[in-house]
Amino acid sequence: MKYVVKSKRNIDRMDDTELLAEILTIRGVEHPMEMLNLTSRVLHDGYELRNMAVGLDLFDWHIKHDSNIHIIIDSDVDGLTSASMMWFYIKELTGKEATFDTHDGKQHGLYEDIVERIPEDTNLLIMPDASSSDYEWHKYLKDKGIDVLVLDHHNFTKDSEHAIVINNQDGMYPNPHLTGVGVVFKFLDLYDEECGHELARNHLGLLGLGQIADLADVRDLETRFLILESLKYLRQDSALLEEIVRANSFSIQDNITITSVGWYVAPLINACFRQGSLEDRLDMFKAMCNFEEERKYVPQRKTKDNPTKRPIIETLQENVVRRLKTLKGQQDKETKQEAEKVEQLIVEQGVGNDKIIILDVTGVLNPTHTGLTANTLAKRYQRPVLLLNHAKEESDTYGGSGRNYDKFAIDNLAELLHSSGLIECMGHDNSFGLTLPLDNLDPLRTWIDKELEKVSIEPIYHVDFEIPVHKLKDKHIRKVGQWQDMFGGKCMEAPLFAITGVVIDSVNINRNKTLVKFTVEKNGEYITFVKKFASEEWYNELIHESKGRGVSRSGEAGNKKLELTILGRFTINTWEGKEYTQVEIIEAESRLAQEARRRKRF
Repeated sequence: MKYVVKSKRNIDRMDDTELLAEILTIRGVEHPMEMLNLTSRVLHDGYELRNMAVGLDLFDWHIKHDSNIHIIIDSDVDGLTSASMMWFYIKELTGKEATFDTHDGKQHGLYEDIVERIPEDTNLLIMPDASSSDYEWHKYLKDKGIDVLVLDHHNFTKDSEHAIVINNQDGMYPNPHLTGVGVVFKFLDLYDEECGHELARNHLGLLGLGQIADLADVRDLETRFLILESLKYLRQDSALLEEIVRANSFSIQDNITITSVGWYVAPLINACFRQGSLEDRLDMFKAMCNFEEERKYVPQRKTKDNPTKRPIIETLQENVVRRLKTLKGQQDKETKQEAEKVEQLIVEQGVGNDKIIILDVTGVLNPTHTGLTANTLAKRYQRPVLLLNHAKEESDTYGGSGRNYDKFAIDNLAELLHSSGLIECMGHDNSFGLTLPLDNLDPLRTWIDKELEKVSIEPIYHVDFEIPVHKLKDKHIRKVGQWQDMFGGKCMEAPLFAITGVVIDSVNINRNKTLVKFTVEKNGEYITFVKKFASEEWYNELIHESKGRGVSRSGEAGNKKLELTILGRFTINTWEGKEYTQVEIIEAESRLAQEARRRKRF
């Protein structure tokens, strides 16, 4: 088990503020004390966005002339929240509902089918979170007499001649980390300011969800401030989000944080865009926008409360959340099956030991699952994975997805691949879509073999502090655990600690189903270590026991004295109103204590 310690400072000699500031500095936060005291002063002037003034004028003209406005919902969480925020605003400002549409599949931006469905009487088309580079379609629509307003955050190469594009990726705006919904909010908030309205903040709760789901860098002060302010209102600003939180109350427990939203809210919505029909997506949008409709649902199974399977009348929000959970279940089942098929291909093609696994999965995967499956395999094989799809026979280019493994020696996979000159990666540094000419596949493999020849594939953990167990105190765990809600999101992972020199008898390491738990006494204090979702294989390796033999509590059948190095997070667990500190084990290395001492004598 390899790990790198980022701070050499003595945790005992730091007060609470110093410790938190050090942890934030390790994560690359440039102004940690300012992050700890965020105020609206971190917000940038929206007029620093290119074309903001002319965009506001265009929007204002159409509002005052009672124009027909059409919104296209881009097919991800950021697109949904961006479009919903705009739809809410127009409805509350004018009393008139904008028309809307979304993609049939996992497409983005403008293309023939969705352009053909734009209502004939549309005067203004608004494209939130997409379309900065759809130059030909901008001209086509302008020629038809339709103005186009783009509010986006994706990379683009030039300004559009036929649309107003407001985008934070051109180097002018100080914060390139705002996602589509962030750009929409800045636009509407400034329109409020110019016109004396107070509407943009009525649905602030949408702002955080879109940015969390789209992996906005939460170290940026403006982005973080907007997300944290948004989370205060997430439940009350959309009936759909309130219903999603209610349906996941056991997991979320009224604790609306960056982490809980990322784990339990965003994935349900994403499942609809990957698995759902056009009807599912449009219903989800209407539910997000608080449409008041009733739906009849006929249960497929008998229950204690409904033994005759009588039809149930649901609100639109209840109906949509039930469908989202079904779609998420289908997605999980399919991606598991597909991952098994891809693993078989990996074995057949003998690429499992490659530094970067590259595989053509055309016809094997649902194209909307490519990224999910690549992520699953990257974790399983502990290395980057590129999955290629040659969906169109007439094309000479692969599409696909790439995912890095977070403990791989290369920190920025997209940058590495770009340097080959053979492949294009679009998206985030370590999670992206890709295009690769068919003829470049073998040269790319050869280039990777040479470039990574001396790179080890052994996972490397990055820990904040290393603490010998005899120096670990309950106050350290409590001090860090009280901040656990502050962490989460891109680039703000929870603090990780290496605890060394933990000596314990194997019989004192308890396992109950998938929970491993043990306690050690140091300095008159008891430190509890827990490992959730531990496999039997992991447990047996920890206690140096052959599979299936088990260990006697008396120690007569295999008790061993172990010396452990534990990588863990400091957390506070609340149970029946009381708080308990614990070290949540992420990984552990175990060796027999007697063997350790014998090696030291040599």
